[in-house]
Amino acid sequence: MVITILSFLGVIIVVILAHEIGHFTTAKLTGVKVEEFGLFYPPRLFSIKRGDTIYSINALPLGGFVKMAGEEDPDAPGSLAAKSILVRLLVLGSGSLMNLLLPFLLLSIAFMVPHDVVTGEVKVDGVAPDSPAASAGIIPGDIIISVNEREVQNINDIRMYFSLYLGSDIPVVVRHADSSVEEVTLAPRWEYPEGQGPVGISVVSWVVVDSISPDSPAASAGLKRGDAILIIDGEDLMESIDWEEISTDEEFQLYVYSRISDASVITVQHADLTIEELQLTPYQNLSNGQANTNDIEVLVTSGPIMRENLPFWEAIPRGANQCVQLMVLFKNGIIGMFTGALPVDLRGPVGIAEMSGEFARAGVSPFLEFASMISINLGIINLFPLPALDGGRLAFVLLEFVRRGKRISPRKEWIIHTTGFFLLIAAILAVTYRDILRIISGE
Repeated sequence: MVITILSFLGVIIVVILAHEIGHFTTAKLTGVKVEEFGLFYPPRLFSIKRGDTIYSINALPLGGFVKMAGEEDPDAPGSLAAKSILVRLLVLGSGSLMNLLLPFLLLSIAFMVPHDVVTGEVKVDGVAPDSPAASAGIIPGDIIISVNEREVQNINDIRMYFSLYLGSDIPVVVRHADSSVEEVTLAPRWEYPEGQGPVGISVVSWVVVDSISPDSPAASAGLKRGDAILIIDGEDLMESIDWEEISTDEEFQLYVYSRISDASVITVQHADLTIEELQLTPYQNLSNGQANTNDIEVLVTSGPIMRENLPFWEAIPRGANQCVQLMVLFKNGIIGMFTGALPVDLRGPVGIAEMSGEFARAGVSPFLEFASMISINLGIINLFPLPALDGGRLAFVLLEFVRRGKRISPRKEWIIHTTGFFLLIAAILAVTYRDILRIISGE
């Protein structure tokens, strides 16, 4: 719970501060009087005044604000409304711009700090009938080399690349079991049966060591975190698992551990893709015939896991590329929800807090990626032409330009934005209520 709360506050504070600093800086630079810079929404908890501006910390972690003089009234001293159309567009749009630039920094840092990377070839395990992959001629046993001229290094690349090009014909290079290489064309689909994904393939999965006790016989034999366990005493581990008998993570851990504890030889693939046979000594820490799964924890993924951290000259361009990809994914998600191709999945503060905790427990790099996604979401959604959002205010400025300088009356504009604000709060509360019900029900 503590990690969830702290991680949520960390994400929200960083994302909100970036947004409001954008408004604050451009307002100050263009001569607009800033009356208050607020973190979170009132009621006010703490405030201090410096010059003409009050800096406050408030109670409701639903957003932040920069209160500028005369946002709708051009007659107020130092008012925003009295500035030119270009200046107002800059001040109102700078918050979202900062939110779209922040992920570039966060993702670059995410690539520089040590993080887990799945390695190894991505081999097709199954192909759904009548799917794009089946129509293109992809078959089980094929290894996917590239998607739309992008090299595939792990399962995350596959998921990202196919999601980037929904509805578009793209070239996919595969290597068949006979070592021949072929380029096929397929179009990842917007709508697909549950469990099939955009192209209808599943990939070969391996059991990978997530953690291991340094005192265990397997560790003494040379097993390391990130190793993929391929064979136990001549038996393929993944083929031997009866998934119908395994319904929980605890049962899966026990299943794998009990077989390792009885084995004399295990074959593993290390993160550097080398394969090694490890000779085991008998386990001595079994209690009442039950395996002690505290010695080793495993997970199912598409290949071995290695620890990686990139130098800044590689992390910065990688961060920029990832930032652009996340924006495209967000765009595709919005289009999919509006067209009905994708389910509408909205999260309020409680839902975001729950996800923050999960990503924080996964490590620094995943947490920074999550914060980047939240920042992109906030930046783009704020540009929607809805009352109370920056996009709503931008819409009024653009409407004034179209009407050749004729303004909507300040009172009408104030009423529209105020009404929109209360509707926004009501929507947030409704989504939060749904999040709470979802958590209580165990979804």
